[in-house]
Amino acid sequence: MSSNIFVCFIGIDGSGKSTLAKKIFEDYVKKNKKTKITYGRFTPIFSKFVMSIGKKTFINKENDMYVDYEKYLKEKKSIIRKKPMLAKMYISLIITEYLLEVLFKIIIPRKFGYSIISDRYVYDTVINDIGIDLDLSIEETNKIIYRLFKFLPKPDKTFFVDIEEKLAFSRKNDIPSVSYLEKRRKYYCGLEFDEISRLDGSLEIETLVKSVIEKIDDLR
Repeated sequence: MSSNIFVCFIGIDGSGKSTLAKKIFEDYVKKNKKTKITYGRFTPIFSKFVMSIGKKTFINKENDMYVDYEKYLKEKKSIIRKKPMLAKMYISLIITEYLLEVLFKIIIPRKFGYSIISDRYVYDTVINDIGIDLDLSIEETNKIIYRLFKFLPKPDKTFFVDIEEKLAFSRKNDIPSVSYLEKRRKYYCGLEFDEISRLDGSLEIETLVKSVIEKIDDLR
């Protein structure tokens, strides 16, 4: 393994993955100045307008995910089931734009010898932006991630920061509900990839940082 690494941090909102990723970046950049930290989940830019139009056209204006998440999700899934072509277009739109994002955020910097510390990655994108919305099974979600790794770089190590949903909910004020987190955590716990190392997100940040650094050092 070269001195240049590619690691990412995944998990539900409120798990502490962003804080941990930042801490690891701050530590690693002292050893290797050619290190970048990036937000690795899909961020709609070109597709944002299309998604906004779709939401206004198909989703009842009275349904707000922050008011009643279950009702909002139920309506969204109902629309997808009734309009399978819309679902296919939705997936294609996300994946196409996401591939471009990864190209500029991760692939090109790695070609120039940079180590990458990624806050979220393809796992988070597929779970949150495809799996949940389209009501896919955990197995189907894993298959999509597996296929995407034929085009996307696989991390040297992925750290799944796992945490109990109620504790995660108490940490942030922008999460719709505990149910929102429960649905997502099931998918994260069902990920089946060898590079994933599970961390207890309820531990002190200093303890987690030490554990991650030890695992990264083992890669070299």
